[in-house]
Amino acid sequence: MPDEGFRIGLIAGRVWSCLVRVDVAYTQPGYEVDVNGFLAWGDQCKEAGPFGCYAEGMFCDYPPLYMAVLGLLSAIRGLFGLEGHDGLSNIIMRLVPALCDLALAYGIYRSARQHHPERRAALLGAAYALLPAMIGASAAWGQIDPVLLFLLFLAMERVIARKYRSGLILFAVAMLVKPQALMLAPMGVVKLICDFALEPKEKRGRLGRELLLSIGMALGVIVAVSLLFGVNQSPFWLIDKYAESLGSYEYIVLNSYNLYALLGLNWVE
Repeated sequence: MPDEGFRIGLIAGRVWSCLVRVDVAYTQPGYEVDVNGFLAWGDQCKEAGPFGCYAEGMFCDYPPLYMAVLGLLSAIRGLFGLEGHDGLSNIIMRLVPALCDLALAYGIYRSARQHHPERRAALLGAAYALLPAMIGASAAWGQIDPVLLFLLFLAMERVIARKYRSGLILFAVAMLVKPQALMLAPMGVVKLICDFALEPKEKRGRLGRELLLSIGMALGVIVAVSLLFGVNQSPFWLIDKYAESLGSYEYIVLNSYNLYALLGLNWVE
């Protein structure tokens, strides 16, 4: 069992990770293009509701569920009379990514604790909570990647545990937050195929029905959200939105210091 000093240090690390995010969000304006987009989309959703989030002539390349989150955050800003890029407004607009960041750090700790000693699991969670790259992405730049990562983590955790219904529904929710969730789909398909192939023959029928039901429930969530936000849109507007979003970037990746840069693939169309 960890000693008392280690527990105190762990609590201090969690508090410190929270305070760092608050300070960075308050003092850093963020990536102007995305931050301005989030502010405009949030105000649009707050004023027009889900039916009018995707107003004609307004550029928006984000799926509907995070648009709803932005609308809620915009409403909270309105309650305090906050406008533009002041520090408190920045904290509110980055609140959900920061909370997902911290929740994912706890999720890593909880998952690691099943396979490693308590101390090592705690250090893994703390390492993520204090990771400069994630603090910079959410608190400084105002990006929503931690929200996507947290949802994908929960989805993978449940699918690995063979809780397919909740796992695939969470994956559908992740897709409705950010289309990059689709990048994980091939791995998920392989996992489901392997589970089915390795299942004893006498149990495959039951597992097959469970997988089909789980996939149907996930598709049902996507269709329901699509109908709610697409009252004034064409029937396949969400598919068109995803295709438009994924096809609007000319390059594989814009980030430096990653595998693409190592292989000389940055800025390659």
